Amino acid sequence: MTWSRISAMVGEMNLYFAYGPNLDKERMRECCPSAEPASRAVLKNYKLDFTRYSPRTGGGLADVVPATGEEVWGGVYRLSDQDLDALDLQEGCPVLYRRTRVSVESDDGAILHAWTYEIVHKRSYVPPT
Repeated sequence: MTWSRISAMVGEMNLYFAYGPNLDKERMRECCPSAEPASRAVLKNYKLDFTRYSPRTGGGLADVVPATGEEVWGGVYRLSDQDLDALDLQEGCPVLYRRTRVSVESDDGAILHAWTYEIVHKRSYVPPT
């Protein structure tokens, strides 16, 4: 099955572009048991930033911010609808993070349409932990 076929499936599995702490497979499987790593991928014209303070971690939370010519490398997971809902809860969606649709390019050059999360109320740079 090609990546474009996977990204076109509706109601079967969702594609999720992970960056930061959600690249950790064990962390993802704790929240989302159906999580299957699918591909490394790049989100073009965005940069990784830390735009909100977290009292829980004592530092900035990872975020993706539009930035022409920049890129964020991450991973794509396949998730069930139920696990995507669980991930919304883990990410504090829609209050802390909002889920948004992005197009990423996989290692093999396929364009994948995936969900990702970005901070809702961004602040200036906050050093991460």
